[in-house]
Amino acid sequence: MGIFKKWDKSENRWIQYLDYYDEHGARIRESSGVGSRSFAKELLTKRKDEVNQRKKFPERYLPEIKFTDFVDNDYLLLHAKGMKDEKNIKRICNIFKKRFGTKYLHEINSSMVQQYKKERMGKAADNTINNELNYLSGIFTKAIEWNKATSNPVQRVKRFRAVERKRILDRLEQNALITAAGNVKKSPHLLPLIVFDLNTGLRKGELLTLKWSDVNEESAQILIRAENAKYNRSRYIDLNKHALTVLKSLPKRGEYVFCDRFGRPFKNFYHSFAAAVKLAGLKNLRIHDLRRTFGSNCVMDGVALPAVQELMGHSDISTTIKHYSHLVSAFKKEEIKKIEGRMDTCMDTALFSKLQQAGKSLKNNGAPGVTRTPGTRFRKPLLYPPELQGQLVDCGMANAECGIKCGTTTYLRDQCSSAW
Repeated sequence: MGIFKKWDKSENRWIQYLDYYDEHGARIRESSGVGSRSFAKELLTKRKDEVNQRKKFPERYLPEIKFTDFVDNDYLLLHAKGMKDEKNIKRICNIFKKRFGTKYLHEINSSMVQQYKKERMGKAADNTINNELNYLSGIFTKAIEWNKATSNPVQRVKRFRAVERKRILDRLEQNALITAAGNVKKSPHLLPLIVFDLNTGLRKGELLTLKWSDVNEESAQILIRAENAKYNRSRYIDLNKHALTVLKSLPKRGEYVFCDRFGRPFKNFYHSFAAAVKLAGLKNLRIHDLRRTFGSNCVMDGVALPAVQELMGHSDISTTIKHYSHLVSAFKKEEIKKIEGRMDTCMDTALFSKLQQAGKSLKNNGAPGVTRTPGTRFRKPLLYPPELQGQLVDCGMANAECGIKCGTTTYLRDQCSSAW
């Protein structure tokens, strides 16, 4: 880094060049336009001062880019395009543009984000607002990475305390939902979807994009391809007899398993599912709860958590433990009760009474009138209050070995060396 000269053929002379690094660490080689070395030194000093100023006060030298322009021209085109949730990202970005569209990136601060959070309260659920703030934070993270911003104002805004959803269908509710799904008008596709999801635990996107080429009926397995999975990881899922029955009952109208009569895959089945839920008389039930029910059924039937993780497609075992470990604890409590029957024959009345006597002895050990630790410091009369010394009390040691063997049921507290 410094100054060097280079022969310029067009001007037929030596030209001094500057060599330095900008505030982002990028190396820059700039022509001074003259052959004077002293002038080049002064220009290099000026450039270094400018770099230091931009490092010290970056907000003064930021390009003025509006939030809307960055989202439309950079974020959506370079980052979100081609993603599985691109449609959802665009929808959320439209909400952001209504609130921050006229602002420049460097003008948006934590106070504005906090005000946006306050405005969304009551219009959306807490978890939804948290997701929106996470998306907004991701936009500023990319802006910083692409040298369009210097700070992320969303990082200082506290999220709502996440409320974990634990809606699980019991057996009666499952039967009611399956029966209602078969009675929903103009929705013959609903019953196979619900039964298959209850027996495989697929996410909605994985369920609706399943193809016949990914089904192997001989080995009773289906392949969830990486492009359709949440974490871009393919996995195999074994099918039980109920899932196989569903597949065998479906006509092959196209490449997708669940499709309309023209072979087009279903994009959603929200409305028909809501009709079945209402018909079954169930409340607070969503499509994703079918997946949770499958995972819960696996755990309650004794499937190990690592196996549940693989079936559910969780990227880490901690996710499986977070959602289903409480079921494992409850399952263990029920399992440990099974050995009670083996112990019933041993726990007869005589043994039970002996256990009660032993427990009573342990409970009263150290109380007045019973055996205490025979150490000398426990036998000193000065350890007892004056009002208790010299009193006659029931010894309780007449039928036991006594240190004095007085043979009486009474003794003086300050004379007996056994009980006291």
